[in-house]
Amino acid sequence: MHIIEEHTHPLDVPEIRINIASFLSRKDCTSCMRVNTAWFKDFARSVWHTIDFDEDDCFTKIPPKTFDKYGNLVREARNVVKEGQITTLRHSAINSLLKLEFNITNDLLARALFFDVFRQNRVTLTSLDLSAHLIDPDTYSTQRQLGIFYLTIDLPDTGSNLTEISLGSLCITRTNFSDILRYSPRLDRVSVFGNLFQSHDHTSEFFQHQGVKTLSAPLRQAWAPDNLLSDTPSLFVHFPRLETWLSLDHEILNPPVKMNVLRDELAHYCPRLVNVDFDYHETDSEDVAGFLVGAFIGLESCSFDYKNLEAISLVGILEHQETLMKIELTVPDDATRPSEADSNPSAKNLVLLILRSCRYLEFFTAEGHQMDIVAAEEHEWVCDGLRELRVRFLGLETEATVDECLEYMCALRNKGFQVTLGESGNGNGSIAHNVCRKLLPMRKLKTVWLGTKDYYLAT
Repeated sequence: MHIIEEHTHPLDVPEIRINIASFLSRKDCTSCMRVNTAWFKDFARSVWHTIDFDEDDCFTKIPPKTFDKYGNLVREARNVVKEGQITTLRHSAINSLLKLEFNITNDLLARALFFDVFRQNRVTLTSLDLSAHLIDPDTYSTQRQLGIFYLTIDLPDTGSNLTEISLGSLCITRTNFSDILRYSPRLDRVSVFGNLFQSHDHTSEFFQHQGVKTLSAPLRQAWAPDNLLSDTPSLFVHFPRLETWLSLDHEILNPPVKMNVLRDELAHYCPRLVNVDFDYHETDSEDVAGFLVGAFIGLESCSFDYKNLEAISLVGILEHQETLMKIELTVPDDATRPSEADSNPSAKNLVLLILRSCRYLEFFTAEGHQMDIVAAEEHEWVCDGLRELRVRFLGLETEATVDECLEYMCALRNKGFQVTLGESGNGNGSIAHNVCRKLLPMRKLKTVWLGTKDYYLAT
């Protein structure tokens, strides 16, 4: 007969303890391990899950006998640089890593030892991050001769389980890059920046990966992977099913990229590319407009810095108004509060024009923006399928007023729209009342953020 174990307290449930452990510091988890044997097992997983040598180099001093017991719990190794750190990871019990980050130096022994660790965990690894010090583009010729950071990554012919790989400031042959893709059938995301892909063989075909959907790469890297050979094909030839391009910027290339040429290349090699994310550090409003108007067709999602929302970049958005479903206008500071001033006051009417023009918009984010509800009420928003809205409103400038507004709106939604705004004693004509009147008819709206926290509405 199967006996059902009864728990008198939530912390008696192992699944709850494991979930709680993921939010605690290593020190707190270590304290919890001392409670009893069951707690020891559940909290030990979080203590040993990640070894980050930037935060704590004490792991190099842990005796091998300790790793005999707990090495199999290690899942991530970050900021691995020194020979001693790599020696620690070579312990035979550390054989179930999911994520591995290695910062390459000119220590050839450390590099050789690292690949021992890589081979030891190649069956379980899903994320590999390899990077070196940034290479100055003006020294590529010297870099070729020195070969300090030339790298060959050997993957098993049977295939790896990698779903994500990141290569930064390395020298690697184009053939080896093709092999990495060929022997990583599960890859979904590739990140490349500052690399030199040398020795292109014009007689060989480039491997085209059928699974990679996301490419994170600056324009220089994607378009001109070998800085000294202008006829080297772009990296786009490898990714026929690419859907998202992240970290797009506008570096000055020689010769410069013509938008119509880039558009034809993307349309030919990456016909599914419909999502773009601009690097807010490296682009301005003219760059955004140039790419949106000239390089892409039928975008469904775009993201760029809110400060770059100007009339010229709005033209780029309106170029895709019949297909855009998501627009994210980012702010570098995530700690935006209702009382903070609008970081781009000139965008007052531009945001409203977006909401009046993009009829298929489902997600709109502009956390730096303070919307004037009086101006917003003057025109109808055509995006009646909006599911998520993240803006602030003038007049709702404290957490209390924001919470009052959204709690009121949640109450109306929970009553199934049967209560009209005029029936409430919540201040007819107030800012909160007007915001609710504007948003309530959008029945698909599920998530609203007005400067404090996410509110989830009944739909």
